[in-house]
Amino acid sequence: MDKKNGCKERELTHSLVMERVALWAQNDENIRGAAVIGSRARKEKRADKWSDLDLIICAKDPGLLLEREEWIIRFGPPLMTFIEKTPLGGRERRVLYENGVDVDFACLSPEEFLNLKKNRDVLSLFVRGYSVLVDKERLFDFPDVVVNISMEKPVTKEGLLQLVNDFYFHAVWTAKKVSRGELWEALICCDGHMKGLLLEMIRLYTGPEKETWHSARFVELWAPDELKLMFREIFASYGYEEIQKALYHSMDLFSKAGRKVFCSYGLPWPEHICKGAMRLVEACFRKKEP
Repeated sequence: MDKKNGCKERELTHSLVMERVALWAQNDENIRGAAVIGSRARKEKRADKWSDLDLIICAKDPGLLLEREEWIIRFGPPLMTFIEKTPLGGRERRVLYENGVDVDFACLSPEEFLNLKKNRDVLSLFVRGYSVLVDKERLFDFPDVVVNISMEKPVTKEGLLQLVNDFYFHAVWTAKKVSRGELWEALICCDGHMKGLLLEMIRLYTGPEKETWHSARFVELWAPDELKLMFREIFASYGYEEIQKALYHSMDLFSKAGRKVFCSYGLPWPEHICKGAMRLVEACFRKKEP
């Protein structure tokens, strides 16, 4: 027996963690439901050896799981653990076990989970696949309509203009930071916030007929070849010229994708915004020599 977690000594795997979580959840009155989402439950792009295990844990008092650490020892010997916000709201306890098994425990109350089920992005995660370990209150029952939920969000003129304005505003903001010598701040914006906006435009360029996942997941597989050719030039390293170059290439890629997207929706490309932002960016760089 493993004295540390009370389980037989077996090599810790994600499957073994799932077994132990199911047993724990079934016998712990505080736990009302547990389910697997993400790559280890998906119908496509399934887990590989690098994938983590994503668990939703519904508990009467999720604070007991978020504020304490001793319970994670039940599943294996942990190397480290910390609390992180989830992309869709709420908090999760992330655990890296000693042999590299990586588990995310998203901890929330049944009421919080029922509210999340109304969120389109949350539903899209379950559409891709999920596996119920324990469900004492039928929390993981979904209406049939969820099975056929569209992954495509409606596109509006207002939404497209919001995207364009947000991107080019931060292009100018980045140039100002570079010119002031705040390279770290500029780098965070150029390769962080702006890349998120660029991904949105690339996703729209790709079109609804192709699965584009979320964030940058599998972008190397789904992005069109003519855009991927520009990927090497859009990321910066720490340096004035490096960030300047990446910023210009990012703006080029955004406008290349954006023009086609606007055309596909029968809208004129806002050339005045694109040119105005470029003029301001170039003005910033003229005032500061590298």
